[in-house]
Amino acid sequence: MFEVRNVASKAVSFAFITMLVLFGTIVNADSSRELVSDENRVVLAVENMT
Repeated sequence: MFEVRNVASKAVSFAFITMLVLFGTIVNADSSRELVSDENRVVLAVENMT
């Protein structure tokens, strides 16, 4: 039960990150570079939680 929720929360956070990066890329290339560094921080935080 707990593992299913864990996977679901990872999938939701991954989808959110992907959406942010795509949005940044559409808006402009400079902001997407900043978002990529934010994405790396979020991924590290998610990995540390598990």
